Amino acid sequence: MQSTAIMPRTWKQPLFAIGQRTQQGRIIGINYSTQKQSEGWYYTILINESSGQVVHLPETQVRLLSKQEIEAKILAEIDLHLARLTILQQELDADL
Repeated sequence: MQSTAIMPRTWKQPLFAIGQRTQQGRIIGINYSTQKQSEGWYYTILINESSGQVVHLPETQVRLLSKQEIEAKILAEIDLHLARLTILQQELDADL
């Protein structure tokens, strides 16, 4: 089931979505600030998946990756997971 949110008409739509890859990391959260000096969308970005380190950035500081950069990152993640699977398979075979 997909969740939906209803926003006041005075808020503009966010430019980015949860899950998008950015130059800073992966977007894992979106908040709207109503403070006059900092009004607008803020994104929680996971900058280090291993440590869980996140940053909170205003929309103006978020930069998306190019299509080629996204493809390269995804392929690198696939390679990493395949290497981990190979190691796990070797461990499984060794213990049998």
